[in-house]
Amino acid sequence: LPLDDDTGISRRHAEFVVSGEKLFVIDRSSTNGTYVLAPGEGYTGETPPIAPEIAHALADGDRVYLGAWTRLTVRLAG
Repeated sequence: LPLDDDTGISRRHAEFVVSGEKLFVIDRSSTNGTYVLAPGEGYTGETPPIAPEIAHALADGDRVYLGAWTRLTVRLAG
């Protein structure tokens, strides 16, 4: 997924992986981190990024924050 317009995105920022019926995101040691928030959670300056190089399971409605302004909302088909 090219996100060239967001200058906060690293060249290989994150990877989304499907395993069975689950979806995961893996931060690829990006400079600015990858953040996952559950529905209803708000981002604050205290919100920690997910650990790099470790698969983080995603659920329907989760929001993935990348770079300076890119936000992706997970929608799982059921």
